[in-house]
This record gives sequence, structure tokens and C-alpha cells, in this order.
Amino acid sequence: MKLTSLFLSIILFLVFTECSKTKQSGETTSNSDSTKATSSEEASKPAEESTSAGSGIVLKGIYATSTKIPAASFSYYNLFDGNKNTYWSTMPGAGPDEGIMLYFDKPLVIDALEITQPGTETNSRITSFTIYTNGQKLTDRDYTNDKITINMSNVYSLFIRLDQLDDMIKGNKEGTVVTSFPSEKTAAISELKILLKGGVKADIVIPKQVKGTITASSTLAPDLSYGVRNLFDSRSEFAWAEGDKGNGIGQSLNLQFQDEQTITGLEVMNGYQRSDKHYSANTRVKTLTLSDETGKQSEVTLNDSQGEQLVSLSTPLKGKNIKIKVKDVYPGASYKDMVISEIKFKNGDAEFILEDNVTESLKNALVKRAKGTMLEKVLDHRIGNEIQEMDGQISSLILRSDYTFVYYMRGWTDSGRDTSTDETIADGNWEIKELSADMAVIRIFGKLMKQSKTQNYYTGETSTDDLQIFQDLLTIDAGGISPQKFLSPLVFAPSQN
Repeated sequence: MKLTSLFLSIILFLVFTECSKTKQSGETTSNSDSTKATSSEEASKPAEESTSAGSGIVLKGIYATSTKIPAASFSYYNLFDGNKNTYWSTMPGAGPDEGIMLYFDKPLVIDALEITQPGTETNSRITSFTIYTNGQKLTDRDYTNDKITINMSNVYSLFIRLDQLDDMIKGNKEGTVVTSFPSEKTAAISELKILLKGGVKADIVIPKQVKGTITASSTLAPDLSYGVRNLFDSRSEFAWAEGDKGNGIGQSLNLQFQDEQTITGLEVMNGYQRSDKHYSANTRVKTLTLSDETGKQSEVTLNDSQGEQLVSLSTPLKGKNIKIKVKDVYPGASYKDMVISEIKFKNGDAEFILEDNVTESLKNALVKRAKGTMLEKVLDHRIGNEIQEMDGQISSLILRSDYTFVYYMRGWTDSGRDTSTDETIADGNWEIKELSADMAVIRIFGKLMKQSKTQNYYTGETSTDDLQIFQDLLTIDAGGISPQKFLSPLVFAPSQN
């Protein structure tokens, strides 16, 4: 039990890091053509907790770790539409360890969650969830009669992770327990109700998505990982990175909205906010110039800080075509590549983002490309291995069709005098290097966190933590997944061979 709690603490630390960023904001109030983001005194004061639905709870961000295509039919919007016949669904083969992340605009007092599931043949029933508030795991929260008791205050973020499902399979290969999930099955939720103090249902307001397209003057390779689609995904660990030879000055984003839009400000997560190391290593934006199709311009200056910051335009812009150009930057310690993690647009108090019209086409193309190859065996599937002995290990890997991945590992040894545990979590992006019917070579890259603890009978506990930027090569064949350097090997269940 203690080992499990330790492993979860690493996962939760990283989730909490992302959650805490949503609470950092600064607002610009300036009448000049050049405006600067500054942390307001009001933003630093404790926010008043919301205990009633009021005029609605605005989500600062929301994302699903996996979404079935077409997204228009299976997106997270269905969770709050009041229609039990529509639902959010994972990709086929995805279920365990997937979930929904929500960030609130103010802290909530949450009594309970009501989670309704659709009764379709393709969806595997979820029998248990793991709930995290502000990055911290809640223990002893049973899922009974579609309800989970929360009883938590000051909730800024909520992650609902799918834990156990009816159709999960366990096999054994040479002493290793292999967990898998049927490739034709999905997991789904039709309605999510957040019950505030006294059981009052929260009226959830999701950021508006507007139709349009966005292009960048350049994108760092591989563009599947660093493309402009990352600017509107509510995940600060994924970002747009320009690919010019210089430091990003002069690079631009061109937006073409389907309908005319008014922009009075921006909410920006500057730099590469995957980790502190990623942020300092890469170049960040200092000054942006925005212009519309009439020639009006407005210049804004961003702080060199993580978290979300609000900048107001001295001259509101209006039109279908908006250009955002980099005028000045803060230099990175290691790389010239200029990076922006997230952008939201403001029209008065209203927020909107550009509808993602890229990810679905990328997923469709990848699923088609993987057909009949070794990649098809693992794409969107959780590959889990367990060795439960005195010296044991639990590990899992998911390669998602949106070109993101996550890897967990917990290992332990017990010599009788010393008990040691090693915990690893890695996440980020991936790309195909080689692909055939018999083999796939995948490059993964992102952040990797390790935590080691030793419990000695005489000296007590010692621990070490390490967070690093990393990359690794995975070779996938009939036997399993063989990493080159950082990750542990994974084997397939006999039924998967």
C-alpha cells in the first residue's frame, strides 16, 4: 500500500504542477499602444470559493486524454449537454488510465460527482474511477449508483481517471502479468454532473470554440509534435515551436476565422511549459504585434513567467483575418527555438479559442498508416506489465494516435535490511522512425521524472528526485517493446502475439 501511494505521489506532483499554473495570472491595464502583462494585486488575493451554481462555472480549460473520431460526435462537450444519448468516448482499444481534465476559473466546494455511462455494446462499463483534485489523489472514493462522494473545498482542478473496466484482460507470459484491453472496445461517459455544496448542480460553461484555420510562418520538426494545434488544446505541456534558424523574431501566426471576431485581449501561456527545465531552455515571447485586415495594430508585452497571463489590447481588433507577429523575445538558456504553449482570445469578459481542425485528420491518417503494421498492435492501447515478487515492477505505456504518450514505472527491491523503490513517469510526444509489418521504431521525447527512496532499518529514509528532458528509441516487434535507454522493456500478452 505504501509503495502504491509513493508511485502515485510522483504522478500527482506532475499533475499538480500543471494545475497550479492555471492559478497564475496577470492583467494588463494600459492606454498606450504598447501594453504589458503585470500581476495584479487582485489576482494574488485568495479567490472566494463558489458553493452555488450562480451564473455558471467557467472552465479555464478542459481536455480528454483520448477521444474517438469523429470528435464532433464523441467530444467532451457531450458531458454537459443534458442528453444521455450523446457521450464522450475514447478511441477503440483505449480505456484504462485515460480520463478527463477540468480547470475552473474559481475554487469550488464539491460535494459529489454524478457520472452516467451509456449502455452500448461497444463501450466497456467503467467500474471504478480515480479522482484527483488540485493534483492530489482522493482515497476511498467508491463509484456507487453512478455517484462518487468528493467532499472537497478549494478545488481549482479536477482529473477523472478511468481505473477498472469490465473487459480488462490479464494474461501471463514467463512470469509477467500482462494487462490489456480489447481493441474493439471503448470507454464512455454520457453525462458528468458536478454537485456543489448542498447538492446543487454546477452550471458548467465550456470555452467557446470558433471555426477557422491557423497557419504558422514556420514550425520546428517534427511538426506533428510542435504544430499550431497545440495552442488550443488546454494542455500546457504541448506547444507550438517556430522552426526558423533565428530566435523567433519576425515569426508569425495567421488566423482566418470563418466569421468576424472581435479581440480585446489575449490569455497566453508563454514559453514551453512542459517543465521548469523546458521553460528556461527554450526562447519565450517578450513582445507581440497583432493586426487585423483593416491595418489596425496593437502591441502587447508578456512577462517572462510561467502560468497564464492576461494582456489587454489598447486597440481592439475586429475581422476574419488576424496576424500575430513576434517582435521581441526572452532568450532560452539552451535553444533558440521560440515557444508558446497556449493562447485564448478575449472579447470583453468572453473567452474563445480556435476549433482544432488538425488533430482529427492526423489521427485518421495515422490509424490508416498503422493498419497491418506492428504499430497497430499498440496504438491507443495501454500495454501493462506486472512482476509481483520481493523484487518487482509495475509498468505501462500508452502511445496515443494524437502523437502523445505516457509511461509509468514503479520498481522495488527488498534485501531484508533495506527496502528501495524507484518511480518513473515520462510523457511527451512521439514520431515514427521505421515502420513495417514486423517491426516499428518509435522516437519518444519529453520530460522524465525519477524518484528513488530507500528505507533502512538503522538510518531511516533517504530519497532523490530527478527531472530531465529526454528522448528514447523504442523497438516494437512480436516479443514486445524494447527501449534503447531510459524505459523498461514491456512484453505482450500471448493473445497479442
